[in-house]
Order: sequence, then C-alpha cells, then structure tokens
Amino acid sequence: MIKFCLDQTPFLKIALVYEHQSKQIMDIAVENRFKPSLNGTIFSGKVVQIADGFGGAFVDIGLKENAFIKRTQLLRGLGLSPSKHENTPLSKLVKNGQMVIAQVDKEPYQTKGAQLTTDISLPGKTIILMPNMRGVRISKKAIKTPHIIAIETQLKSLLGNDYGAIIRSAVTTGEISVEEVLSDAQSLINLWEQLKSRAILGSSIMKLHETASFESVVEEMLLRHTIDQFHVSSKEEMRFLTDLGIEKRHISAKAPVTAHFIEQGVPLDKWLFEAQKTTPEGVKVTIDELEAFTICDVNSGTYDMSSDARNAIFYVNASAAQAILSHIRLHRLSGILLIDFIDMTAEEQLSFIQHLLLNGYDKGNGFTIEGFTKLGILELSRKRDGGSLRDLLSLEYAKKDYAFWILNDLWFDLKRLCEHTNATQVEVEVDERLYGFLRQTNPFAQLPIKIKFSLLKRHEKNYRLITSKH
Repeated sequence: MIKFCLDQTPFLKIALVYEHQSKQIMDIAVENRFKPSLNGTIFSGKVVQIADGFGGAFVDIGLKENAFIKRTQLLRGLGLSPSKHENTPLSKLVKNGQMVIAQVDKEPYQTKGAQLTTDISLPGKTIILMPNMRGVRISKKAIKTPHIIAIETQLKSLLGNDYGAIIRSAVTTGEISVEEVLSDAQSLINLWEQLKSRAILGSSIMKLHETASFESVVEEMLLRHTIDQFHVSSKEEMRFLTDLGIEKRHISAKAPVTAHFIEQGVPLDKWLFEAQKTTPEGVKVTIDELEAFTICDVNSGTYDMSSDARNAIFYVNASAAQAILSHIRLHRLSGILLIDFIDMTAEEQLSFIQHLLLNGYDKGNGFTIEGFTKLGILELSRKRDGGSLRDLLSLEYAKKDYAFWILNDLWFDLKRLCEHTNATQVEVEVDERLYGFLRQTNPFAQLPIKIKFSLLKRHEKNYRLITSKH
C-alpha cells in the first residue's frame, strides 16, 4: 500500500510518499518558510556590473548576492539581437543601471547568486506561456491528435506573433476543450502585460511574480504515484486534495500531536542523516555530500560474489547505481558527483556507462557523464536548479547543522507539552546557533505557553526543556 502524508509547522512543510509496510520513502517535497524557493520567480532587476570576461552581467534583484545573466539572455531581454551584435562587447550595448525583467533559472546556492533567464515562462493549467518566444509547441509527452491540432490552430491565432506557448500534456486527454485552453492563454497574457506595466511604472528592483508554489510541487508529486491513502491535518488540506480529484474516503484528516510521518512509523530522521544505504540485494553504498562535490563509495556488502565474478560485479554496481540515483533525486543533489564503483575493465566501463544512460543517468534528468578516471572513479555532474535538502534544512550549510529540522522537532515537542501537561511556562535551552536565530524571530509565540529561551549548558542534545507550573 502506498501512502501520502502532509505535515506543516511554522518552520517546514513536508509532503511524503512512502510504502506502508516497508516504510520506504518514494518521494519527498520540503518547503522551508524561512528559505523560500525562488525557482521560476520573476524579478525586475538592475544591471550593476558588466562582466565581458564571464560572458554576461551581474544583476541586482534585491537578494544578498547579485544574480548572473548570460550575454545572449540579457540582450534578448532588452530587445537586442545577439547574432547582429556578436562581435560587439557587452559593455558597449548595455549600461549599468539598465532595468531588465528576468526569471530565476537556477536558485542561489551557498555563496553563489541566482542565475537568470529572459526566456520567461508562465505556467497555466493547460499551457505554458512564453512571452519572449514565438510559435506554439506541444509537450514531448503529448500525442498530436486531431483535438490537439485544433487547439494548436486556435492558439496560434490568439497568440499571433506576440507570444509563444507550450501545450501541456494534460490537454491530450481530450477532456479539456479548446475554449478552456484559450481562456487559460488569455489569462496568462493579461498577467504578463500587468507584470510588464508594474516593472515599467515602478522602474525599481522588485519581485514581480512567483510561479512555483509548494502546492504545485505536491500536485506534480501526486501525479507521479498511484496512492492508496492520504494523511493530512486539516479540512483545508483535505479540500486541496479533493480539488485534485481525490475521493474523501481515501483521506484521513486529523491533527496529530506529533508529525504524521512519526505516527506512521516512517524513519525520516534516519533517512535524512544516514550516510550509508543498503540495497535489497545487500550492496552497501556510502554517500558523502561535501561543499564542492558529492562522493559515493560502493561495497559489495553481503552480496554473494563467489560465482561468475564479472557478472556479479556488474549486478553489484547496477544495484548501487539505482540506490545512488534515488538518493540524488530525493536529496536534491547536484553539481559534481564522483562514484567509486567496484573495479571494472575498460570494456566493462563503457558497457556500464550505456547501462547508466538507459537507467536514469541521462540528460533528461540533468546528468552529464564525463567518464571513468584513471583510478576507476566515475565522474559526472547534474544540473543545479536549487540547493540540496541539507542546504534547505540548515542555517549554515558547511556546518551540516540541520537547524530548521531541529526547530521543527522542537515545535512538536512543545505542542505535545501544551496538550498533555498542565505546564504554563517552559525554559528551552538551545545551542548558540539556534539561540541567535530565535532572538531575531520567534514562531513559537503562537503556542499557548510562556517560553523562555536560554543557552544550552550541556551539549549532548540539540535542546532541553525545563517545565514549570508557575
């Protein structure tokens, strides 16, 4: 049985898909209310530094670190042809202080600023409007039926030479009419024109629009799985699911004192922090996420290597590769990846790379395989579109502090204290990093108990509760 649960606190929103009996985590989405996702957010930004040497410019969009935009993207966004000005230095075409409407293509990561694009995309229910492109395209997943062709023809007529669009795969079911698509397109066109007007009238750095939401991420997650039972905490969350077509009889809506995933016995803490994974075949994989790259080491573990050693090596490495792929996807790892598989011959390495390309390590999933080094280590990279789970849950990535996960746990501990005891006040000892954060903001104030924060005197725990009835 496949289950889904949704937990929300003042710190985190966590959506989880898991197999009930084995408690295997199949999918996860996390939103940190203090580190919101910027992917897809549209800004009106100001060019602050031309960087011909880097092939682009730095743009102030109101964040701590300036964002970067490539030359061709910037020129197109300013209405200039990159091909006509191919040999002209960017500094001759663009001046500091010029404003540009751009969208976050890659989120800020550690000390790096965001990367911007002017290929703006505004997703709707039936189409994705591309205001700075022309023509109508159809999603790769869609089949070109007579119904789709009719929609394509009408959409081209509406958009003319002013806008471009991609017809989403959901339209291929035939249940969505031409009129619904055109109405969706017109709403998106109106939205884009309003955004442009705001940018022109404001003439200042501002956030214009957020295209991504936690709800849309969860909606996409639910489309990837056939789920038997849903656990949520409120009528609003139930309504969100029923609006997606999920029947009420499959939904349990109650607010547990602890997190749903804890109540259901899903070892999410262990899953988050455990560096070593064991596959169903007994193969052991150790994954270490570092600042510059991620290192993975493969060990045969309890897998029987006694017969047909060459074939056994392939199966061990293939099993490890699937476990690593799942970890990369769910923990949102990206950048440089180094995998130390069990030694293979040069011929076996080439064959294994083909196996990887056919089993998830492809361009469609953001991977580029560079090949095996002389030491037999596979070098590959994955396109970065945001931080990892560790980055999302930490105040300081380099220290692996998982501070927001700890605060999330503290929330549930204090909630239990309020509901199961008659304590009227509590002193919460926390370590220095949490104490500094809570001095600036206190989301716990909404709990019906007086809370005093102080520095932790003993460091064997992340926090300590000292209750009082007075």
